[in-house]
Amino acid sequence: MKYGALVDFAFEKWLLPGLFGDGSDGLPAETSWKDALGALLAGKACLVDESCCEMFGAQVSSLTPQLTKETVRAACDELILHGAQYLREKLTTLDATSSNLNLATKSPCAVFDDTGDGKADGFGTAAVPCVWAATWLVGGEAFSPAATFVGERFQQGLGSSPPASVVRLPGDNYTWATHECS
Repeated sequence: MKYGALVDFAFEKWLLPGLFGDGSDGLPAETSWKDALGALLAGKACLVDESCCEMFGAQVSSLTPQLTKETVRAACDELILHGAQYLREKLTTLDATSSNLNLATKSPCAVFDDTGDGKADGFGTAAVPCVWAATWLVGGEAFSPAATFVGERFQQGLGSSPPASVVRLPGDNYTWATHECS
C-alpha cells in the first residue's frame, strides 16, 4: 500500500484547508502545497490573483534594497514550484510493506446497521470497542500503540450530528466519526 499518497491527499484536501483556510472567509481555499507556500510568503490575499511572489518580492526588496524585486520574485517562484514538488514527492513515495506498516484490528470488529438500510452505521461499541493491532517503524524501532476505538456514521442534514469532540472524516453525505477509547 502506498500510504504516502493517502497522507499527501489528507494534507492537501483536509489539513491545509483546515489550518490555513477553507474559503469560508471569501479568500481561496488552500488545497495544495503551492497555495500554502505562497500564502506563507505573502499572505492569503495573494492567492486571489496568484500574485504571491510579486507581493513577496516587493516586501523583501523594500526592506533589503540590495535585493531587487525581480530577483526575489524569481527565487520565490522557484521555491514555490520546487518546494511544492519536493513536499509532494517526499510524501507520495512513502511506501508501506508488512515490514514497516501493519494496520489491523486484533480480532474482527463488529459492524452494525442501526437504520436497516443495508449500510454500515458503525463499528465497535462502547461495551466492546475495536482493538488496534497496529505496528509501524519509527526511527528503526517498531511502535505498537495500545488503543481501542469505535466509529459512528452521521447523515448530514437530518438533525443528527456527531459530538464536537470527535474527528470527522468526510465521505459523500455522511460523516464518519471515530472515538478513541483508550
